[in-house]
Amino acid sequence: MNIIHIGAGNIGKGFIYPTLFDYNKNINFTFLDIDRDIINHLKNTNEYEVLYVESEQDEIRKYDNYKAFELDEIFYQDNLYLLKKVDLITTSIGKKNLKNLINWFKKASIYIEKKVVIMCCENGYKVSSYFENIIKNKNQNITFVDCLVDRIIPTQSFKDSNIIRSEKSFEWVCNEYQWPKEIQRLLNIKYVNNIDGHIYKKMCMLNGLHSSIAWQRYNIDKFMDIKIVDQHYKEWTLLILLKIILKKYHKLYLKNIILK
Repeated sequence: MNIIHIGAGNIGKGFIYPTLFDYNKNINFTFLDIDRDIINHLKNTNEYEVLYVESEQDEIRKYDNYKAFELDEIFYQDNLYLLKKVDLITTSIGKKNLKNLINWFKKASIYIEKKVVIMCCENGYKVSSYFENIIKNKNQNITFVDCLVDRIIPTQSFKDSNIIRSEKSFEWVCNEYQWPKEIQRLLNIKYVNNIDGHIYKKMCMLNGLHSSIAWQRYNIDKFMDIKIVDQHYKEWTLLILLKIILKKYHKLYLKNIILK
């Protein structure tokens, strides 16, 4: 499958590409970003590593065999074949920044002559549908698929070490009703008929627990010293443990609350 991902930050490098690379064969992956330094770094190193932090034993995996270009370099004559052959375009640039891609997608759609899925891997409610609405797409070959993504990747400087620290577990769920039959389904992505239930589950249970922890700490010292907060909670481990608990109970939650 031919994939173009817009956003070569920690989510793109630590979640999107590793998930697709690890579980699917014959992936042709291209990073696009407006940050010239990040793109040049990916080009010059030709590979990077992800350190998966686990409670029992950490694991390091190497990722390579990708292409990387600045956003508008995709329109260079030598790179246009990537747009003409693409099957899936994903984003991880933040919902508020998607508006900056309106003109880019209008130009890109000129070269899309086969079925293509657009999936916005952003925090928010049905962001792909939101993006479809703001760009007013007229190309019938383009389908927008709503999804939910979740993996803890803390803020860090990738270029200093060429290693990204990440949790190993993740969730990537998409709306099976929107996925076109002409495009093969990807392994390790859940295709569900109740995308709302999964979104509400994340918002109420996971984000709610995060907020509760933050509120509890705020009442102690109003975040006077972030280093003390980190030492006190060791949030990295705590959030992973919370997610393990949530995974065990999310089916019960969907059945007893969302589906009623």
